[in-house]
Amino acid sequence: MRSEKEVQTYLEERNFSKETIQEVQYRLRERRYVDDAEFTKAFIKTQINTTDKGPKLIQNELKKKGIANHYIEQFMSLYTEDIQQEKAINLCKKMTGKKKNISTVQLKRDMQMSLMRKGYEHSTIQKAISISMQGIDEEQNEAAIIVQGEKALRKYRNEPLDKRKIKVKQFLYRKGFSLDVIDKFIDEKIAECETEE
Repeated sequence: MRSEKEVQTYLEERNFSKETIQEVQYRLRERRYVDDAEFTKAFIKTQINTTDKGPKLIQNELKKKGIANHYIEQFMSLYTEDIQQEKAINLCKKMTGKKKNISTVQLKRDMQMSLMRKGYEHSTIQKAISISMQGIDEEQNEAAIIVQGEKALRKYRNEPLDKRKIKVKQFLYRKGFSLDVIDKFIDEKIAECETEE
């Protein structure tokens, strides 16, 4: 299926006259080969069933295809809040599985940015993140600070001890760890480093 604008653009690129394009479009509409309402409905259903795009992204794509706002508004109701929420939660859960070695603060930021890029509404994003983060806060941070902290210690291993502490602390803070978690890690690991030296 194609929108009327896509057909028009196709014909214009092939240097057909305006009169010819208008006649072709009229005949296509008359025979119902081109119908923006049906196109919009089918496009939205396909996007819902085959992609993880949010409503804003789908609306933008329809506008680029020359679909009138009233058709977009009429058929976006097919993309219910429940469907949007389910898709957003699934995306967050996938990200949680892939990003086990980052702080929960960073994980939430990454989830938010990803869902925004995919075109989800702010309220949907917040609910999806909240549901996805249930029960993983502490265990995620404990595992992640070890990975990120070890990385920081390797990165600054040639620095003097006092400077190394500061650099590691700054590195972990930028990664979204709380100061008390960072201090605990530094106290344990720097004590180990002191005994090794």
